[in-house]
Amino acid sequence: MKTARAVQPNLGRQAKFKKKLDSFLKSFRNRILNEILLYLSDAGGLTEDASLTFRPDDPLDRARLRNIKERINRLVLRDPDRFRRNVDEFIARNMGNWMRTADRETRQIAEWYVKNLAADVSTAQKASLKAAGIPDSVFAYEMRQTRKHFFITPQAINELPGMVADTTSLISNITTSELANIRGAFMDAYEGHGTYSQIVEALGRSSSFTAQRAQRVAIDQTLKLNQQIQQANCKGLGVTRGIWIHVPGKYTSRESHIEMNGKEFDLSKGMYDKEVGRNVRPGELYFCRCQFRAVLPD
Repeated sequence: MKTARAVQPNLGRQAKFKKKLDSFLKSFRNRILNEILLYLSDAGGLTEDASLTFRPDDPLDRARLRNIKERINRLVLRDPDRFRRNVDEFIARNMGNWMRTADRETRQIAEWYVKNLAADVSTAQKASLKAAGIPDSVFAYEMRQTRKHFFITPQAINELPGMVADTTSLISNITTSELANIRGAFMDAYEGHGTYSQIVEALGRSSSFTAQRAQRVAIDQTLKLNQQIQQANCKGLGVTRGIWIHVPGKYTSRESHIEMNGKEFDLSKGMYDKEVGRNVRPGELYFCRCQFRAVLPD
C-alpha cells in the first residue's frame, strides 16, 4: 500500500490570520467607543449626530478626548439614570450600522484567509502526492478548468464558499460579543456611579478575552480547513482512502482518536468516534489536530 505523507497546517498563515483578526477587532472596538465618546461630548449627551469621527493621532483630538472624559464623569455624577439612558439609546440607534460595516469587513477577511489557505494547503498537498508517485499529468488534467495558478481540484473550489461563510460567521460572533462588552462596560459603570476610568478598566479585561477567542478561531479554523481542502482535493483525484494520524493536543488528547491512529478509513465517511456517537473526519471536531495520509489507488 502506497501512501502520501500527511500535510501539516500552515502556521504562518494561521499567524497572519490572527494578526488580521486582532487588527480588525481593535479597530472595531475603538471606532464604536470613540463614536460613543464624541456623542457624549455634544450637548451633554443629547446630540442626534452619529456620524462623528475621532483621530487619536491628532493633538487636538487627544485634547478633546481628555475633555470628554472629564465631562462624562461630571454628567454621571449629576444624573446617572438619564446618562445611562442616553448611552443605551445611542447604541441601539447605531448598532445596525456598526454591525453592517463589521460584516463587510469580516467577509473580506474570511475571503482573504480561505483563498490563501487553499493555495498554501493545495500546493503542499501536491508536493506530497507527487513524492508518493502521482504524475504531473494527473494534476494538469485536474487543473484544466480551475483557472488557478496553483493546483486545486474543482471539488475543492466548490467547498470554498462554505468555508468563507463559516469563517465569516465565527468572526461575526466575536464582534457581536464585543459590542455587548462595550455596552456592558458603560452600563455597569453608570449604574454604580462609576467614572470613565472604570469603563476603560472593564474594557481592558474584556479585550484580553476577545484576543484569546480570536486566537482559538485562528487555530481551529486552520486545523479544520486544512483537512477539508485536502479531502476535497483527494476526491477530485480519485483518492478515496486515508490512514488516520492522531496528533496529540497541547494538553490532552481524545482517547477515541488515539485508538483511530494508523487505521484506514473512507475519506468521504470518516471513522466512528465513540465519544460523540457518530463518524468524524480528521480536524472536524473542535481543536482536533488529527491528520491523514492519503492512500494511493493501485
